[in-house]
Amino acid sequence: MPWQLELHSEEIDISDPHAADQILSDEELAFLGELYRPQRRPFRWHLLLYWLALLIAALALFCYAFNRYSLAIDHSAARQGQLLYTQLPSPAVVNASQGLPPGSIVAFFDEQWVACTPLEDGWQCQDLPLP
Repeated sequence: MPWQLELHSEEIDISDPHAADQILSDEELAFLGELYRPQRRPFRWHLLLYWLALLIAALALFCYAFNRYSLAIDHSAARQGQLLYTQLPSPAVVNASQGLPPGSIVAFFDEQWVACTPLEDGWQCQDLPLP
């Protein structure tokens, strides 16, 4: 397949594609070779380690917050109209919560026991008075 190239306003017929190497100088060929050679970059391990550490920290924070602030409630006690405790209560907590109406929730939250009583329009929560 013959080619026609116009170089310096001259027409040159090239019948062989490899004959184009003879038209360009060695310096021009080296320059074109540098242009089209893909650059190999070193792998950025520090970025991978940064994102991996960030992911692990976010996962650890989620697990901590989930365990710290989640309430494990025995819902069968609510169906029976009993008090709901979010943790195993001590005898003093059981004695202090005896006057609460059925369906109330007694939770250990923020280093203190809190009693929440259901009302018609929501909940009323207050500190549980312990002796």
